[in-house]
Amino acid sequence: MDRRSVGISAASASWFEVSRFPVDLPWRFAEWRYVYKSFAPDIFTHAAVDAAAVGYALTLRGILRNRDRQPRAMRITFSVILSSGA
Repeated sequence: MDRRSVGISAASASWFEVSRFPVDLPWRFAEWRYVYKSFAPDIFTHAAVDAAAVGYALTLRGILRNRDRQPRAMRITFSVILSSGA
């Protein structure tokens, strides 16, 4: 399907390509949704669920990594304080 045939201008060229698949800028999602929503609403629902799941997973990973790193940082801090004689 040609971009111009569905209302997306030719000026909206791809950001880059991976294995001949165009990768567009993230904010172009709003354009795509406006143009394609009536043709394939389920695709956008699935994409939103996937994006939310990735966001939650990365947030949880950050929290868990921070909790893992925190006790080591506390040991280093206290060992420095105790060794300085303060």
